[in-house]
Amino acid sequence: MLRGAIRCYRYLLIKQALPGSFVFAFEDTAGPDAEGSVYGAPMAIHRRAGAAAAAVLTVAAGLALRGFAGGALAKYGGVALWAALVYALVVVLRPRARPGMVATVALAISFAVELFQLTPYPAALAARHPLFHLVLGEMFHAPDLLAYALGVGLAWAVDRGARRA
Repeated sequence: MLRGAIRCYRYLLIKQALPGSFVFAFEDTAGPDAEGSVYGAPMAIHRRAGAAAAAVLTVAAGLALRGFAGGALAKYGGVALWAALVYALVVVLRPRARPGMVATVALAISFAVELFQLTPYPAALAARHPLFHLVLGEMFHAPDLLAYALGVGLAWAVDRGARRA
């Protein structure tokens, strides 16, 4: 059991390059690593932190939009921000993933949640607690799919721009 824990810790030191490890100081961050990622470990740590900050800001922007705006701007802006939040959360979970793959996963999750609204379950959950309404929505709206694509596209563009900077 202890051997397995030590192997796991070594793996994390090498793959995740925890601060203080030998790999952290000498890893090449410019090119792809062994897994084909364009992000080395130090760069992935910064990308994860930036995505976490972006997620917090996106939630704040979504709640502000919901509180101060009305009509179509609040509805579709909130939907686009929700999709951008999904993009940021995917980056937090997989910081070494390429932006195109993150965008694909975020769009698939967003579309799956929207299609889930064709069932009666999201509306029933939303009636039980307002948080479910914010996360899952209630009813299917086809234009939401376009807003999801716009939100993920904007998040992808910001991610690509941050990578090139």
